[in-house]
This record gives sequence, structure tokens and C-alpha cells, in this order.
Amino acid sequence: QLQTIYNSFIGDEFSNLSKNFESNTILFVGQLENETKQLDHLLEAFKISKLYEKGIVIKVCGSGRLEARYKALVANLGLSENVLFIGFKQPPYQEMSQAKFLVLCSAYEGFPNVVIEALNCHLPVVSYNLKSGPSEVIVHEENGLLVENQNIDALANALPVFFTNDALYFKCKNNAKQSVQQFELEEIGKNWVQLLKLS
Repeated sequence: QLQTIYNSFIGDEFSNLSKNFESNTILFVGQLENETKQLDHLLEAFKISKLYEKGIVIKVCGSGRLEARYKALVANLGLSENVLFIGFKQPPYQEMSQAKFLVLCSAYEGFPNVVIEALNCHLPVVSYNLKSGPSEVIVHEENGLLVENQNIDALANALPVFFTNDALYFKCKNNAKQSVQQFELEEIGKNWVQLLKLS
């Protein structure tokens, strides 16, 4: 008999972070070492959305060998004033506390810890609805938005939602932290104890 036990996190680390409802920042968190995180999808969707015309910015929290390539793409898209590369931050909790929402636009994920971390920082998540991972944590229009997998146009349509629909945004933000309580270390520990009793 198979049983899934998820990764855990220590919730106390997030408890004092502020809820910044007025942020104009979209946050991307991921290493820029390979193409699987697909920062280019977010950049292209951001261009299509025209949010840059309203002063919205993307903060890219990460570093790696593809950074120069992505910076060149930013320049080619005319987004240099609106995309900030802030380097690798570990943990990125302060950046999460200052953002409007997090975007996950990977080609694939296992179980994305960054989604758990963001939600526990009261930060809604906009994510591709991958075959595994995000949909195990994100409930569409409850604590974030799930977007058709690998559809850049759909992602572009989703990006403005939390800037224009305050009611939905506050709903997702207020639900975010409680939606991941089952992944806290104490709760996951109970699962391990139960499993060991059965073995």
C-alpha cells in the first residue's frame, strides 16, 4: 500500500511577515541554471499583458548560467525598467512579504516547495496547472490561480487578475496561510509516526 507524505516546513519562520496589499511587484523565485523554470514564459506573458505600462514590475529572485540570456530577452522586449534581477535569496521570505503574488511557470515540478513557502507568507500564487505539484496545493480562485499548462497567452490573461479584482485577491490572500497548515513540520511528523506504527 502506497502512502504519500509531503515535504514539510517550519511555519514559525513566516509568522511575523507583513501583509503588503499595495505591492506592484510580481515575484519569480527559481534558479536560472536550466530552461525548466521557464522565466521566458513569464517575461513574454508580462509583455503581452502590458502590465509594465501601469508601473508593475517583476522581481527575479535567483541566479545561474542563464541569467545573461534572460537579461538580453528583457532588453529585447523593452522591459528593462520593469524587470529587476535581485540575485539568489535564501530564504526569500522578505521578498515574498513585499510582493503581490508569486508566479510558477515551470515546464514540470515535483512538489514545489516555493509554492508552500509563498502561501505561508500570505502570498497567492499564479501557476501553470502542471501534471503534478501545484494543483496539490493551489485551489483555483481560493488561494491562487491555476492556468492552462504551458499556455503563455493564458498566463498573460491571468497576470492582471489580482491587480484588477480586489475581492478575489483578498480572498486568496486571506486563505493562503491556512491553506498550507497541513504541510507544517508538526503535521507531517504525525504522518511519519502513523506510518512507522503500521510498518
